[in-house]
Order: sequence, then structure tokens, then C-alpha cells
Amino acid sequence: MSNFLEEYEDVNARIIRARSEYPSLRLVAYIEDIDITKGYILVRGEAYKNYEDEKPSAVDYAFEIRSDRGVNLHFWVENAITSCYGRVIGLLTPGGIARSTKQDMEKVEALSAKDVAPVSEDLWATTPVAQTIEAVKNELGGIYLQAKPECIHGARVWREGFSTKTNKKWGNYSCTEKTKATQCEPVWYMQTSTGWAPQV
Repeated sequence: MSNFLEEYEDVNARIIRARSEYPSLRLVAYIEDIDITKGYILVRGEAYKNYEDEKPSAVDYAFEIRSDRGVNLHFWVENAITSCYGRVIGLLTPGGIARSTKQDMEKVEALSAKDVAPVSEDLWATTPVAQTIEAVKNELGGIYLQAKPECIHGARVWREGFSTKTNKKWGNYSCTEKTKATQCEPVWYMQTSTGWAPQV
């Protein structure tokens, strides 16, 4: 394993360094989005050089996902806040070695070890969006959902049911127009072994 992590500061070391530069430093974290059931959190961090300052000197974000093992099994919320503090201090005090923290890069190294496309210092800043989505999809085993189909009346609505005639489930994206005479034709789907698929 490479020693590239030595080039990055630990979050605790970064906080100690920042407090030596700004003795009345104030750090604040806000939960921007969280889903306890799905297990993800987005945190916004603000750093104030002086405790009494009205406006933050730096703002940054951190995103964390609950895992099925390891420290993020129970402490994914705490990790998001810690990571956010590390990132916002990286903006506030550019005297550090690199903007990303050691904890950020440990995540990157873990992804690389799982044969996900290697990433550089800041995943979101240096990787094209399509590759980033693919890396997240591979890591989480998820799927990327396309936007809902639309018609001239706007976004369609998903409907599904069971037909007693065919003895099969049915599903479609329906037009939201209330007047039947001017409704657009539904976009029909059929159920396959892997889920719903457009009917051709």
C-alpha cells in the first residue's frame, strides 16, 4: 500500500492548526439533508475566524452514507460532521498541505482498492459527472434512475395495477390531463424478471 496518505492532514490536526491561527475560531454544522431509513446525510459547515463574526469566512459541504460494517455502521452522522469541519477548515486556512483531509483520502483509497476507477484528490471537483455517478453506482450497488417521461401536459404519473383479464400486473406513465379526450396516450411498461421495462 502506498504512503500517499502521509501527504494529508488528519481532521483533528487540522482543527488544532486552525485554532492556533484563529484562537476564537467558531465552527458550525447544519444538516442540509438526511434520510435515516436510506442512510445518507449532507452537512454544510461554516467557519468563522472570530467567534463574533456575523458572516462565515468559509463554507463547505460533506456527504456521508451509512455502511453495513465498520465505523459508518453506527457513526455515519458524526463522520459527516467531522469531515465537513475538516473540509471547511481546508478552505479557511490554505496553509495546510492539501484541501482534502486524510479521512477523505482514506475513503478514496478504499474505493480504489475495490477496483472502482481511481480518483484524484477531490472526487467531485476533478472527475467528470458521468464517471462519478458510475463510481457511486458501483460502490453502492445502486441504479441510476432516469427522469420521469413527460408529455405536452408536463411530467407523467406512474400507475400500476393487476389485470384479471390477462392475470398479469400492468404499469404505465400516464398523462395528468383531466379531460380524457385531450389526454396523451400512456407509456406502457411490462414486468420482467428484473423489474419494469418499457413495452416495445
